[in-house]
Amino acid sequence: MITVLVGDNGQYLADKAKEYDQSSYLVNYDNYKDFLLNCKSATIYTSLADLPDATSHQIVLYDILLKADKIFYYPPEKWNDENEKLNYIFGQQYFTETILVNINNVYHTVQNLNLTNNNKYNKLEDFRKIDTPQIWVAGCSISAGDGVTDKERYGNLVQEHFNIPVSYLARRGMSIEWSAEQILRSDIRKGDLLIWGLPHEYRNPFWDDEKGRIIDHKKYRSQDIETIMYRNVTSIECVLNICKKLGVNVIILVIQQADRILSMLPNIDEYIMEKINMSTWLDLGTDNSHPGPKQHRSWANLLIKKINNEQYFR
Repeated sequence: MITVLVGDNGQYLADKAKEYDQSSYLVNYDNYKDFLLNCKSATIYTSLADLPDATSHQIVLYDILLKADKIFYYPPEKWNDENEKLNYIFGQQYFTETILVNINNVYHTVQNLNLTNNNKYNKLEDFRKIDTPQIWVAGCSISAGDGVTDKERYGNLVQEHFNIPVSYLARRGMSIEWSAEQILRSDIRKGDLLIWGLPHEYRNPFWDDEKGRIIDHKKYRSQDIETIMYRNVTSIECVLNICKKLGVNVIILVIQQADRILSMLPNIDEYIMEKINMSTWLDLGTDNSHPGPKQHRSWANLLIKKINNEQYFR
């Protein structure tokens, strides 16, 4: 039987291995080939830092783990990513755990792999409120209500009129692509109403690792515009497609610049629009940047009229 203890390349892992089996030994750059070719039974310990640099053609740790009958995972309190040899984009922990998860999904040989959901990309802004039909508001800072109180947001005004709960998939500076992703991963169901306050068509989502979240990457080349437009147009089409299949009612409220979007997707019945330029908003909010309560009330009136005409909530 081959048992492997995996972690970082610190003394702690050697101590763990000796506690488990006094005859355990380190497999590293010097002896990994012999281990892979000849070992039939042993307790060994190793880490990415002890082995040759991983490439797309060779991940030695993966090969070692495939030989194991039993694997114990012992992560350190702090990973040794300061080691210049470890040139892994997402860090040694991420790479190690990715390998272990893949091994365990197939062979179920890994113990102590007590991972929480560490997918930092998949956070939803809000969640479903009730099991019966409800309202969803998606978009950017305008839909989130920057510059007004929560009760003054157009989404809340619509909610109060129909006495139906609302969930907000909206955040400052976000793009069409981001809000589409939020909608598609939400628990949106048949009979719900999605009000999508369409963000600015040239916003470009970019992951900021220091902030740990998506931001609007304002610095992009002119040749990137077509790629941004491609992502936005297809994002809208994806949302409309899945909502149609689910039986979700959709209103796309055009409240930011969307000239090219409107020209590329001209035959969409879900569009409604009013004043979309800052200079023509009825008023400004407390931050002197976003639309104020009068403008939100105007949008709410427009939405309520549309909802009543279409009889979305019979």
